[in-house]
Amino acid sequence: ALFAEAVRPDQLPLIHDVAKSLAARTLEPNAFYEPAFLVHALHHFKGRVSIVLVWANTQRTHLLGLFPLAMPRFDVAAPVLRGWITPYMTNGAPLMDADAAQSVFACFMQWVEDEAGAAAAVIFPSLSLNGPVAAIMRAHAVRAGVLTQTFGGRTRAVMSRAKSVDE
Repeated sequence: ALFAEAVRPDQLPLIHDVAKSLAARTLEPNAFYEPAFLVHALHHFKGRVSIVLVWANTQRTHLLGLFPLAMPRFDVAAPVLRGWITPYMTNGAPLMDADAAQSVFACFMQWVEDEAGAAAAVIFPSLSLNGPVAAIMRAHAVRAGVLTQTFGGRTRAVMSRAKSVDE
């Protein structure tokens, strides 16, 4: 059974190797959440950040998901959790194992329900609306019977693997 837990940013170096392995097999690549970048970015961009890790089991031997979150700053009736990004980041897609992404996201949302109290919403800024992570999130929302909302939708440039403009 999958297992989710929140860790502090200073604990991320302890799981560097398993996080690097996850980044290599993630559903949607995100260089900003790979451990080599994330550890240093979190050090320089202070704030209330937690990283929710989704493991294949309670022995913590196989990392399946990594969700950096900016935690609410104030105690409000219905806090909103946000995927953590800096003003310099262009991708907010959490890392999820490509072979288990649906289960990983469901486990993350169960963690939100169980551990984050009465969070009114979870927002993932700078997420590609047509990307595979957004598709997993929409499918989960349909299964769970919850609403989704898009804020400030935009497109971004993506480098093509084509060898020429004509291909």
